[in-house]
Amino acid sequence: MSQIIKSLTLFFISINVCFGQGGLSFESSAILDKQTTSLLLPKKEQIRVGKEIKLKFNLSLKKSYFIGNILRIIGDEKHKIDLIYYPGKNRSENSLIITFDQKRHLIQIPLSQYGQYVDLSDFEININQSKKTIVVTIGNQKFESSLTEFPYLSNLKLIFGSSEDNENEIIQIPTFTLNNVQISSRKKDYHWPLNEYKGSSANEVHHNKDGSVERPNWLLKDHYHWKKIAEVETAFHPALVYDSLKKEIISIDQKFLNRINIRSQRVVTTEAPIKAIKTGIFEGINLPKEKKYLVFDIRGKSISSLYYGDTVAQRVINNKDMVEYLHPNIFYNDSTNEIKEINGFGMFKFKTDYRKYNRTYGKRELCPLKGDSIAPRNRMSQYKLNNNEYLLYGGIGNENGDQTYGSQFFYDLYKIDTEKDSITKLWEMKPPIKNMSNVGDIYLDKDGKYFYSAVFLNNNHNTTIQLMAINMENGELNPVSDTINLKYRDTQSEIKLFRNPYNHSFYLCYLNGSYLQNTSILMIYELKGPPINSIQRVKLDHLSQAGSDSFNFGYFILIIGILILVYSVSYFYRPKKGKTSKDKKIFDTQKVEEKQEDFIPFYPMEKEKKQDKNALYIFGKFKLYDNENRNISHQVTEKLKQVFLIILFYPFTHHRHITTKELTELLWPDSTKAKSKNNRSVTIRRLRVILEQCEGIQLVFENNAWAFSFDDLFYNEFYHFLEVKEKLYYQNVAIKDYINFYQIVEKGSGLQPMAFEYIDETLSKIKSEILETLIYSAKRVNDLSFKNQIIDCIFEYDKLDEEALNLKIQTLLLMDKKVQAHQEFTKFSNYHLKFFGEPYTKSFDEIVD
Repeated sequence: MSQIIKSLTLFFISINVCFGQGGLSFESSAILDKQTTSLLLPKKEQIRVGKEIKLKFNLSLKKSYFIGNILRIIGDEKHKIDLIYYPGKNRSENSLIITFDQKRHLIQIPLSQYGQYVDLSDFEININQSKKTIVVTIGNQKFESSLTEFPYLSNLKLIFGSSEDNENEIIQIPTFTLNNVQISSRKKDYHWPLNEYKGSSANEVHHNKDGSVERPNWLLKDHYHWKKIAEVETAFHPALVYDSLKKEIISIDQKFLNRINIRSQRVVTTEAPIKAIKTGIFEGINLPKEKKYLVFDIRGKSISSLYYGDTVAQRVINNKDMVEYLHPNIFYNDSTNEIKEINGFGMFKFKTDYRKYNRTYGKRELCPLKGDSIAPRNRMSQYKLNNNEYLLYGGIGNENGDQTYGSQFFYDLYKIDTEKDSITKLWEMKPPIKNMSNVGDIYLDKDGKYFYSAVFLNNNHNTTIQLMAINMENGELNPVSDTINLKYRDTQSEIKLFRNPYNHSFYLCYLNGSYLQNTSILMIYELKGPPINSIQRVKLDHLSQAGSDSFNFGYFILIIGILILVYSVSYFYRPKKGKTSKDKKIFDTQKVEEKQEDFIPFYPMEKEKKQDKNALYIFGKFKLYDNENRNISHQVTEKLKQVFLIILFYPFTHHRHITTKELTELLWPDSTKAKSKNNRSVTIRRLRVILEQCEGIQLVFENNAWAFSFDDLFYNEFYHFLEVKEKLYYQNVAIKDYINFYQIVEKGSGLQPMAFEYIDETLSKIKSEILETLIYSAKRVNDLSFKNQIIDCIFEYDKLDEEALNLKIQTLLLMDKKVQAHQEFTKFSNYHLKFFGEPYTKSFDEIVD
């Protein structure tokens, strides 16, 4: 009993823990052309305030051409103070304006000194009701105005984003993000971190003054889920460097210079930035002190420098005698401008020699290296501790150094001192998964307890990559992101990992291409920082499912549970009266009958009648029915299906419809302009002819974009899926809503991969959302049999979902199905061994505990 109380107490304590930065995202209503996010603080009674009121929050704003509301402070008798974004006559005059009752401008805050994005940490508004003043503080800047007309406030509430309290004033909002809202008054502090993972409630940490969110877009989910932000064409193997000041990833090769802004996703491309051989392989380093990038053409044996802002690089050295090293570790000293290297691959040899790079003559001079030995290898990850010291991790090579002896993956950590020319081995670990390989650089967390590394299984062309937090002391791994599906071959693929030092977001650059054709596609994925691990994500799930009210109710349930447990124990140990054999027989019969009732399958309700007229189905199998109940799916060829699904999915992935240019680039990227135009016209005409057989669906071109128009006659299973899924996260969800979602997705994982990147990535995203929602449903549903069916559905999508295994075993034990629980564990363990080549590390008892 003490163990139960301890476990429950720890649970209630742990769900208040805050993780990551999080926040809420508000998208411009002028762009979305629909209702957007709205945050009300608090959601019930107003906050009582005194003579001095301090409001503080973190705001990040994207400039635009549209005026819009950011914040409304509502006081007594509906008097209002508004914080408004004002673009001015042109974007150089944009500013923030604070107004009183939409009439009087109190304060104007110019934003011309900022770029497209305005980061205002600790934006502070102080209202002194005695002095009748309002002061806005942003860093070292202060803006002040009088409040002579403003009545004394006794209570207030805040509305961020869109508001229904509009009358005839501004109804649009700009694009901005928000977190850490704080109000201080009357010696009380109110704090809304806005670090929820999902749900419509914003937790207040001190006084249970929770807020409510309409149409929430929580940012914390982006601290666990990778998001693709850019895709550009490059030559086969460009140099990739990261400029943290400009927030740009730069790819440099003989064909293109691409500058990709990781915040706006804007790409600026210039051609022929560097002179090099056609099949050049490039490595690059950023030299911030010298304000340039140094670009090594490994195959061409030349070195060029590209100064910040330039579009053409200058060849510094062309030395035919320069030794070829692929994927070395390069160390640059900001103070001395000295460059040293270790490791690499060339001439079928893995290297381990330590060398100093002579920038004048383009030569590498061997240097003695003291300390521990290190096996020959390349692709070793590194992290710069200071000007002289680096951490080195992993890599691919072998003890002999000769490629003909094969290669192995290393799982060891070293520290190298480039001033003392010494190296120390810190540890070596046994890999938890066979053929696990690190890629890109590593990055230390703020406490120095973990370092982050991207890892993947390097034994299959089709693989997945994931970010791991690796313990600095013992090498223990903890996943801190979902996975990215990709194709990887050592000779055709390259992966780099960068981190923004300011907000600790990660950027994974994935190159895949053809050496013979000298072309690659660079895809960039973003993971907001700092990342959260899977255990934290589950806790955040619990937190977003239960606001402060339900938290207090949880304590009430805990007390009731303890009382019931005490009563049960006392009843069990009560003095027993004699029991006749007849009584015993009746008692045993009743006990058996109760167990049999638990085994009755759950049939919640009759399934909704399937519409086989004017209908589209994508789960299970793609099916299209015309207005005469005929299945006309066979008329939709592979190319037509691609067009259909791209137009259908684009609002889901991009929150807008697809333009002609985007559609053409996706479907006919290599065709000439005239040929792609002809292909597009023919394909669209054929698709429209097929859709004419259905009622309630049209393919339209409006506002320079392609979209489907639906009415009530047509059933769109994908839209129905999105509506039902979103409804599950509202409050007071009925059991029938869980049933409706289950009945849609139980048919299977939907469309099969089509070897078409955009569609396959979208299907993967849909699958992730299905899994996430099924797990959420399994936790919320009380009926054990239905819960069991939901968990079985999860395994249909992912047979190795550990969270589903935990839920499955706990559910079966509650149903008194101990044997079946052990069977499920055995089945999972066998599948894990077959898939990963390694036994499952957890025992049945560990899961039960």
